[in-house]
Amino acid sequence: MKLFEDAFVLVHIRISSCKIFGVSARLFLTGSAVFFILANAVQMYLSTSAGGISWGSFVEAALFTVITIYATLIWMISWPKANKMLNKAVEYEKSHKHS
Repeated sequence: MKLFEDAFVLVHIRISSCKIFGVSARLFLTGSAVFFILANAVQMYLSTSAGGISWGSFVEAALFTVITIYATLIWMISWPKANKMLNKAVEYEKSHKHS
């Protein structure tokens, strides 16, 4: 988990100044992950309510949902850590510009 968290911190830092459709890239990716989780939940519901249970579709959607929830939680945990690192970098840059 620590490896994924560190990787996500680096991604946060790398895309912190990017915008997608006028929204920060970090917020856009978070919203996309939440939308993907909801889409998988709908797929799971439809696979069980469509007359007969399509176990293959249900298991696939359940697996993708669990993986996406796990990745989204790590993404959300890494966000404040990336903010701290970005703030420290800005402070360091400001202090060395005036020196």
